[in-house]
Amino acid sequence: MHASVLPALRSFLGTHEGVCNFMYLDTRGLVTTGIGNLIDPRNRAYAYSWLRNSDNAVATRAEVNAEWDQIKHRQADRVRGGLYFRQFATLHLTDAELQRIFNLKATQFDTSLARIFPQWATYPADAQLAMLVHAWALGTGRLRSGWPRYTASCTRRDWRAASTECEWRGMNQQRLRGMREMFQNAAALEESNQRGFHFDLTRVHFPTIVMEPTSVPGS
Repeated sequence: MHASVLPALRSFLGTHEGVCNFMYLDTRGLVTTGIGNLIDPRNRAYAYSWLRNSDNAVATRAEVNAEWDQIKHRQADRVRGGLYFRQFATLHLTDAELQRIFNLKATQFDTSLARIFPQWATYPADAQLAMLVHAWALGTGRLRSGWPRYTASCTRRDWRAASTECEWRGMNQQRLRGMREMFQNAAALEESNQRGFHFDLTRVHFPTIVMEPTSVPGS
């Protein structure tokens, strides 16, 4: 992915998902942390460096298990949002650890998307951002089978079509609007450059809305 995409991705996801340095339940009742980092089943939590709230000492495996269990058992609260679970947390992650696990997940999706889309490295940064937001929510394992029209649109760089095919059931409407604006930006940028302009496709322009120039360079 382009260098500008990673900080933009964290900013966008942090706004729409929140950043939780503790364990919480997502709306499906799965134990999660960070910015939508799934740690269910429990062995996924062992890859993170948990600290005790009481003294900032490294938590033991038994303490991690106990924390995971007590959060998992709060299924009635799964629709309350991640921040609600702060009051029950006895363990936390440092900012550095949150950044590490965010970078790791983003890099994994970057690699997966590059395998699926041969031109991934040359996609406009706004398109990469939208596609990573999609992957963060739904993964990439079933992209071709579960989202054939969306996948086909991205493969042929038809960003306007991608903007209409990226929605999923129960999706937050603010997130959908943002993703559509990202794809529309990508379309406007590539179409403008085809007309002789020289917009930087490696820079994320969102949340600015890119408008296609009405004149041709030199006219």
